[in-house]
Amino acid sequence: MRELWASVEARARGIRTPAVVAGAVYRAGVFYRADLVTDFVPGGIDLATALFEQGSGFDVAEMLVASGQLIRDLERAGVLHADLNAKNILLVEHDGRFEAHVLDLDRCRILSVDEPSPGHAMRRRLERSLRKLGSVYTRPLQASEWDALRTGMGGDSG
Repeated sequence: MRELWASVEARARGIRTPAVVAGAVYRAGVFYRADLVTDFVPGGIDLATALFEQGSGFDVAEMLVASGQLIRDLERAGVLHADLNAKNILLVEHDGRFEAHVLDLDRCRILSVDEPSPGHAMRRRLERSLRKLGSVYTRPLQASEWDALRTGMGGDSG
C-alpha cells in the first residue's frame, strides 16, 4: 500500500509516473502481499534498454537530459526514490524530444513540503547503475553523455 500512496502523492506533486489503476491485497499470516497495476505508457522504453540494448536510433544526449530533469524534479518535489536505477526510468519520445517517467515507487520516501531534499543519493544511485551497465555491456558512457545527464539534473552530481 506504500507504493500506492507514494504514486498518488508523487503525481499530485507533478512527477511523471504511471497512474495506479488497480490493486489487490493478499493475506499472508500477520503480513500481506499487494500487487498494483499501472497505466500502460505507449512507446515507453526504459533507460537501460535504450542505452545498452536497443542500439542506435535514439538521441542519447536527449534521453539523458530528460532523465536528469526527472531526478531534479523528484528532488524538488521531495520524492526520494531509494532504488533509482536505469530500469526505473521510462522514456517516451514526442516529436524527437524525450519525457522521463519514474517507475517502481515501493521504497519511495515522500518528504513534507517544507523538508529539504537530500536527493544526491538518487543521483549517485543512478550513476552507479549506469556505470555497472556500461561495464556489463562494454559500452561505458562517454564524458559528453555524463555531461548531458548532469545538465538535466541542473549541474554537478554531488
